[in-house]
Amino acid sequence: MSVSRRSFLKGAAAATAVSAAGGAVQAVLGEAAAITSSASPNKFPGRVAINFNKNAVADYATKKVNIDVLKKMVDDTVILLTGKSTVGDAWKELFPATLTATSKIAIKTNFYAPNVSPPPEALLAIVEGLRKMEINGSKFTGAITVFEGNTSNDFAKGGYDSAAFNAADATLVKASFANGSDPAAGESSYATLLDQADFLFNIFSARGHDSFAEGLSLGFKSHYGTYVNQPMGTIHGSPGFSQRVRNLHCTGVISKKQVLSVSCAFFCNDEGTSMGTGNPNRSSFTTYVKTIDPDATCESPSTVIMSTDAISCEMQVIKLLRLNKNKPYGVDDMPKYLRASAGIEGALSDKTYTIGVIDEKKMEIRKMINGASTPVIHTTPDCSASHAALLHATPLPGKGITHFEFKVPSLLQGTPARLSIHDPKGRLVFSKELPVGGVLNHFSWDQRIKGGMRAVAGKYIGVLTAGHVGASALFVLP
Repeated sequence: MSVSRRSFLKGAAAATAVSAAGGAVQAVLGEAAAITSSASPNKFPGRVAINFNKNAVADYATKKVNIDVLKKMVDDTVILLTGKSTVGDAWKELFPATLTATSKIAIKTNFYAPNVSPPPEALLAIVEGLRKMEINGSKFTGAITVFEGNTSNDFAKGGYDSAAFNAADATLVKASFANGSDPAAGESSYATLLDQADFLFNIFSARGHDSFAEGLSLGFKSHYGTYVNQPMGTIHGSPGFSQRVRNLHCTGVISKKQVLSVSCAFFCNDEGTSMGTGNPNRSSFTTYVKTIDPDATCESPSTVIMSTDAISCEMQVIKLLRLNKNKPYGVDDMPKYLRASAGIEGALSDKTYTIGVIDEKKMEIRKMINGASTPVIHTTPDCSASHAALLHATPLPGKGITHFEFKVPSLLQGTPARLSIHDPKGRLVFSKELPVGGVLNHFSWDQRIKGGMRAVAGKYIGVLTAGHVGASALFVLP
């Protein structure tokens, strides 16, 4: 059964009146739409765009953002991901050919814990970007719904300005639930918007959770909240958390309709932090921040991570959390639910699926730092060879930073590497031991040499040594 834009919005508006009492979610009125069977809409497997800007957050304590910086980050990130030159063309590029000017898009947000939730301004920027799409000469006029699956939540308390979203022709919805035909649902009801929408976006923060969720509350966990556990008395559901979130993303409506995953990592907490209070305290991310910009002092991660590949996106968010605590982030360090969704046999005791890329050796990383793009890093399986290492050096004009990305064999994870920088005459001007947390690692040099002076303009060479492998890169400071 197809759903018109009018009925989709009507159902969304009606859903806002559905309330929760005592933790029991009331059923939605009306029949859920049938699922449209289609191939996975993961258009760019393994491709990830990562955008850091130290000026994105004005006040971490009060959760105040610099709106212009944040909106530009969203626009720049989708352009970075797709390679298109305009915002409208970039958003359109993410969708399969079945996109029409009147398609229905449902955007999953999460503000169960408002203290560490994505900023609403980022979701508004996404909506405004989608409205710039043109399909066959027509502006995109399809229904856009931003929804939360926990009906006890209140959008106003989450910081959402309904007038601003209405002005962008988007509807805020506290989702209603019913039994549908999603094979991943098992005994559960789930948000009817999943059936009614043609395409799904998943917007989430970078944050931790309790041990039952393998310590994480990221993209996979975000959609866990759009399904109601049965029996109602247990949060774990059946057959268990890891299997459950794997099923939701690999076998059901999410796997067929989810076009994009976005981590708005601005207000976050540490892996393993309990979410039981509903609003855990934010954590300081200065350690992660200084791996990107050594002169930055912000506590916010100040990062957008975007991918059509839900697994690659989640892996990179976990990497952010692990970098902040100097913890490893190799394939074997990833949670079971993610490995079992990425073709890693034996991660879970039952089924293994392959819906995306978990191994950085096979990813394509596109990165932007404080408004300056770095060269695209194409990672390849070659680095699994015992002799292979690669080093990229990127001076960022006007930023006082040279950003290094280095790849080493996975067998060297956990061992130190050393980066040495030599001037045009071959003299050593900087040397530092660096941790190897996984296959792909990075370090930002503040271009200061002995005595704290800035390095002068000219050619330099970076030399990486790690275990039995080495690599070098020539670069020029302007």
